[in-house]
Formats: sequence, structure tokens, C-alpha cells
Amino acid sequence: MFGDMLALVYLSSALLLAAFALGTITLLVLYLLKRRVLISTPQIDADAYPSVVVQLPVYNERYVIARLLDAAAALDYPRAKLTIQVLDD
Repeated sequence: MFGDMLALVYLSSALLLAAFALGTITLLVLYLLKRRVLISTPQIDADAYPSVVVQLPVYNERYVIARLLDAAAALDYPRAKLTIQVLDD
């Protein structure tokens, strides 16, 4: 009785793991087939972008602030629509 129950639990676990592995292999094959297909992004007029404010809260971050400002300034966004605020407490 207990052996039959244990065999049933083992078989159902093995089937679930096999289904998971099959789904993973399917996703991998689809990725390998489609990875070369590039999706072009549409060109948007710079006036269509909304105005954005990036706030950088810092507190005693003298070693991080230079990298943080460089990263914020390197954002790919129209400069006329981007405002960067440094909030030092």
C-alpha cells in the first residue's frame, strides 16, 4: 500500500519535471531561432516626449555622486525635456 502510494508520488513528480524541462527546451529553441530578428523601434518626434524630472536623493555620498551624475547625464532623452535634480539632505 505505502509502496504504491510512493510510486505514484514519484511518477507524478517525474512527469511534472519532464513537462517543465520540455517547456524550457521549447523556449530555448524558439530563442535560438528568433534571436537574430531585430525589432525596429519607431522614430518619435522630440516634441512628443513628455517632460521628465529625474531626482537623485543623496546623503553623504561623496564617492558615489560623480558616477551618479555621469549616469544621469548619459540618459538617452531629449535634453530640452529632461531635468535632473540632486537632492542633498
